[in-house]
Amino acid sequence: MPDRHQATSALTLTLVCHDPPPTERDGQTMEFGAQDKAGTLHPGRPAAAQALHFTLPVTVKAAHDGETVDVAGPFVHGPPAGRFCYLGYRPVGSTVWVRRWKIPLAGITSAQVAAAQAPGQTLVAHLSATSGSTVQLLGHGWVVAAGASGDTPA
Repeated sequence: MPDRHQATSALTLTLVCHDPPPTERDGQTMEFGAQDKAGTLHPGRPAAAQALHFTLPVTVKAAHDGETVDVAGPFVHGPPAGRFCYLGYRPVGSTVWVRRWKIPLAGITSAQVAAAQAPGQTLVAHLSATSGSTVQLLGHGWVVAAGASGDTPA
């Protein structure tokens, strides 16, 4: 974990989306992916049991309380106290969202970041695309795991 005097530190977040939405809806080809700040969707990588993995580069810095972190980067939205990532779903070529899922980052701790920055580790969250607009993470929320695996909720 970056100490309080260090500006930022790199980290990779992995989102594992179970039950992604269909690639076709009402006769239209759909796209589903991690939404960057420009509104571009970045597709996930297929994983076991029809899940999709999304690998998101972020930067982190220690928050003033020393226990939580402030997360930033091209896929991070919202104010410092309420950061989140989006997964979006829309017709190919459209700018109109059929649906977006907000994945909260507030539960990430300094200890998790430090552990996830060790070689071979990553910070993973599992979610279902059948859940509400603000996603309740599956399992134990954000967890440190080996590599970008973790095909089942922790």
